[in-house]
Amino acid sequence: MDARRIPRPVRAFGWDPARGGTGRAPAPAVASRRDRAVDADAPGRPSTARLVLGQVGWATRAAARDPGWVFFAVALPVGLYAFIMAVLPDGAAADGVPPELSSAAGMAAWGAAVTAFVNMPEAVVRARDRGVLKRLRGTPLGPVGFMAGHTVSTLGIALVTAALVMAVGLVFFGVVLSGPGVLLAAAVVVLGTATLAACGFALAAVLPGSKAVSAVGLAILLPLAFFSDVFLLGDTQAWMQKAGSVFPLKHFANSVAAALDPSGPRILWGGLAVMTAWLVAAAIVATRAFRWDPRAEGATARR
Repeated sequence: MDARRIPRPVRAFGWDPARGGTGRAPAPAVASRRDRAVDADAPGRPSTARLVLGQVGWATRAAARDPGWVFFAVALPVGLYAFIMAVLPDGAAADGVPPELSSAAGMAAWGAAVTAFVNMPEAVVRARDRGVLKRLRGTPLGPVGFMAGHTVSTLGIALVTAALVMAVGLVFFGVVLSGPGVLLAAAVVVLGTATLAACGFALAAVLPGSKAVSAVGLAILLPLAFFSDVFLLGDTQAWMQKAGSVFPLKHFANSVAAALDPSGPRILWGGLAVMTAWLVAAAIVATRAFRWDPRAEGATARR
């Protein structure tokens, strides 16, 4: 092609970088693909609260997909409540609370205990055994956010279980509920579930693995339920009442029943104090003794 026919701007364009001292403005810097990705993600990085809420949803969905969790923590309390009410003779439970209400409160406490003291700690320890908590240290969520999400999910599952039990009592067994009583009972369920979750974390801190947490947790919880007004099997002996009053489960069940008392909501301050004391003590033990790394890996490193 004849050079005279090439337009002047094309002939003047330089393909090589300009040398210093030409007075021309430097070409704008072009970010690499990786830099552009980082810059794009930085303004939209989710907050810690949003990450924890996402973990709450994930933990709740995982629990809903676990048949054992759904059966023992949700379906079994509802079924046991219906069975107990079918075989329980007419009469009044302790403190003048109707048996249908006292039994419903006991089953609400039982469902929360299975979720918070057995299932949730087992899931967290299983994640620790698989190295999930260790890997989370390098993420924005972190292991503390992981455990917080599971704890909040546990509170939600416990409230749902309590609501289902109370709904069965309301529809089939004549349980009478009031708005203030329901709100007070929900607050008691939150406190009781948080207490049992802290106890579950403390148990997980001293046991070697998830299977041990599940086995020991059930071995503690099942006998304790018979000392704690959870299963209404007639008059409980005095020594059993005294033994049960040391632990939070009895106060959990009785405080829910008192909150829903048809004659008017009542607050059992002594029971709330016992649950709070267990919550603080168990949280201290769990905070100081819980390990983030799998036990086998930690033992190998010490060698």
